[in-house]
Amino acid sequence: MRLIRIFMTALLILCSSKAYAEIISEQGTGQSSFSNQSKRVAQNEAVHSAKMNALNRYASGFDVAKSNIYNKIRAIIEADVDKFVTDYAMLEESQDNDRKIVRMVIRANIDTGAVERELSKISIDRTVPSQQQSCISFVFVAREAKAVKKFDTRRTVQFMGESLDRGGKGNHSVRTVSAKMTSGGSSLNKADEINWNVSTVNEINTAMNNVFTNLGYEVVDAVDVYDASKGLLDAEKFIKDYRFGDDISPVTRRNAIAGSRNADLDYLATGTLDIGMNDTVAPGIERVYVSVTGKIWSIKTRFPNVVASVGPVQCAGLGPDQRVAKLNALKSAGEMVARELISQLRMKGIQ
Repeated sequence: MRLIRIFMTALLILCSSKAYAEIISEQGTGQSSFSNQSKRVAQNEAVHSAKMNALNRYASGFDVAKSNIYNKIRAIIEADVDKFVTDYAMLEESQDNDRKIVRMVIRANIDTGAVERELSKISIDRTVPSQQQSCISFVFVAREAKAVKKFDTRRTVQFMGESLDRGGKGNHSVRTVSAKMTSGGSSLNKADEINWNVSTVNEINTAMNNVFTNLGYEVVDAVDVYDASKGLLDAEKFIKDYRFGDDISPVTRRNAIAGSRNADLDYLATGTLDIGMNDTVAPGIERVYVSVTGKIWSIKTRFPNVVASVGPVQCAGLGPDQRVAKLNALKSAGEMVARELISQLRMKGIQ
């Protein structure tokens, strides 16, 4: 029986892994008057109001670009609030009989995926013909720490002492000497050196490609850009640079920008997805966190400039083992960073 319970728990978590990534809980409050309607109707209105309050609390964490888009779809969400609030738990219900007001406090489960999909709809400029769509390519790499070299604090200690100099026939003199010894431990701290395993991952490319394409961009795989860039946009250079640092070298950046111009790109997106340690959520269920950063360079102007940037932010993925959990986390992170970058472009009126 115990084995059956464990199996059912694992199956439930596996089936809800998508929900784990997209369902969040938020408190909401709402009230309604029952002076001109039945108390039951007022209660339903108060719950509806509490659901919207929970959604608005969730949206309060959006950046400026995303908040502006959310304000455009607020009426759509309110008209079909149960599409975005999957369920709720009642925390408190009270009523003021003198004022004929009922008040509700709930804990709402919000389907963030549904909200993001609605945001995406309003973000797309569907009036732009395909031949006028902006052309973008991206190089995002996945990194997993291979080795971490830690440095002790360096400290310097000075010793003072006396030295006896002997001369002939009993003549001697004493002089003061000093010495310095440097050891681990100091006033000087040095950051840990991390040696990363770096690679491009198809799951990231596919996830980001889908988001950019659905939002009205013409996406060109970096591999296909290589020849048109005259070999300057080279993912292998990115991999080499990101192996020991958190950004590409100036040479790689200049070459990538020049290569993007050779290939007639409008934008180039770059970034990293750092894979963290896994932990066990339940028997047979692993969870992996990924920290993601990204930015988009505009190639249209004389001097390239960053028009959108995200991170670092974390995403999590679940799976029956570490490998599956890692791929789910990378896919979720790729979709998230693509949506965030595009929402910033939309805020600036950039297509």
